[in-house]
Amino acid sequence: MRTPSRSSVDKAKAGPRKGERVVNGWKNAGLPWTYKLDKAAMYWDL
Repeated sequence: MRTPSRSSVDKAKAGPRKGERVVNGWKNAGLPWTYKLDKAAMYWDL
């Protein structure tokens, strides 16, 4: 028996966003998030 991939589990099954990965996740849990990155918190391995 195959286990469904994580991406298929997190997709909306109905509604206007059906098939989109909008179920679960950081943003949908109401946790803080942003697209802006804090350079001081980044790890650079050059």
